[in-house]
Amino acid sequence: MKKISFYSLLIGFILYSNLSFGQDENESTYSKFSLITYGTIGFAKVENDNQANYNLDANSAELLLNYKFNKKYGIFTGVGITELSGSGFNDESIFYHERSVIKIPLGLSISYDLSDKLSTYMGIAAYGQTIISDEYRYIDRTVEDLYEGWNFGAQFSLGITHQVDDCLSIGLIYSGQSDFTKLETTDNASFKDEQKITDLNTLGLLLEWTF
Repeated sequence: MKKISFYSLLIGFILYSNLSFGQDENESTYSKFSLITYGTIGFAKVENDNQANYNLDANSAELLLNYKFNKKYGIFTGVGITELSGSGFNDESIFYHERSVIKIPLGLSISYDLSDKLSTYMGIAAYGQTIISDEYRYIDRTVEDLYEGWNFGAQFSLGITHQVDDCLSIGLIYSGQSDFTKLETTDNASFKDEQKITDLNTLGLLLEWTF
């Protein structure tokens, strides 16, 4: 999958938001609440302060509750889970890394109708996340929980949906995120380091239920 710049899309989101705000809206009947869920696959980069950086495969899923102020703008929160896996190396040896993280986003959503059935969905959010499982498998041993704590970052999503019926829409979504703060090594590590996940870019399937 061709890598997509998280920051380029973030700038595009801001420009789109400004343009949309200036357009006249038809404040007809609309659903104030919607439940949005999506599952995506892609890639991420692990950036370390003192160890080598490496890339991981990523599988993500999010469940969000969106509340609309009007037909276009809303706020959302929910929960997301990301599974990361891949190979790398550090001062110890070559390893295979598997990590699961859970995050809680809080952000702004923008919806725009392209036609009677087609709509766009955009979201920008800040999040806090923490590791729920972390495993480094070396040639001769397995080490768990090398990093710990909460860290924070920002995410951007862009999707297009087709309305199947009055309550359900289905479509495709791109999601990108990067950590701003870092996780620190625990007492289980034989080295001291700080780490964050950047350039996490994924594509997948989006479902939206309105009520």
